[in-house]
Amino acid sequence: MKKLLTLISVFALAAIPAASQAVTLTLTDNGSGSVTVGYTGASEDISGVSVLVTLSGGDAVLASPTDASGAGDFNAHIDHWSANGGPVVLPNGNPVGHATQAGLPGAGATSFAISTGVLKDPAGGSAAASGDIATLQLTGTTSTTIALSADTAGRGGIVGVSGASLTVDYSATVEVFAGGCSTCPGDLTGDGFITGPDIQLLIPAFGSAAADANFEACGDINGDGFITGPDIQLLIPLFGTACP
Repeated sequence: MKKLLTLISVFALAAIPAASQAVTLTLTDNGSGSVTVGYTGASEDISGVSVLVTLSGGDAVLASPTDASGAGDFNAHIDHWSANGGPVVLPNGNPVGHATQAGLPGAGATSFAISTGVLKDPAGGSAAASGDIATLQLTGTTSTTIALSADTAGRGGIVGVSGASLTVDYSATVEVFAGGCSTCPGDLTGDGFITGPDIQLLIPAFGSAAADANFEACGDINGDGFITGPDIQLLIPLFGTACP
């Protein structure tokens, strides 16, 4: 009897699935307020993603759900369908959701969900190991920190093709600058014009070669690796003009 109980215990333990490797979420600053949310280390193909995005420390916002786009296999935008109804048409819609309930985030959201999944025929998921999930285009004039956390609206977290919710590492953060100066040097506010407020954003970085990377790229007009008076002098003739 003792041997039988021991065997039953062994079989029971063997039936318990091993703990899955944590999926690590990643954030990549593409410049000019564009950020890509991705993942690495998945233990199986991914069929669905729901994660909360929070913007803090600056004025950047997700101006509209249309400022988000799905990446790769992520073509099933759940909260878009919830908000709009009608037939499911892939990959129509946007991969974001309201922070606390079903549906889309409002205009100018600073907290919202990435809410998307993978639909294939034949059925399958986004390939394991690593990939991109969605790209966000933020709007703002100051450096803003982006952080990720577990979605609290009950959408299911990150789900593998087995149907299991995977363990997730949400520790990635990134500080981005949402201005438009990467396409118009000197336009640090991103309003399409070179004016006094652009100079005001440069002042804290004067003389530094280790200023905020985005301000440096946009404000170092003469390309010497420093933000100094000559950069201002190059901007003066352009004051009040629209970016080309």
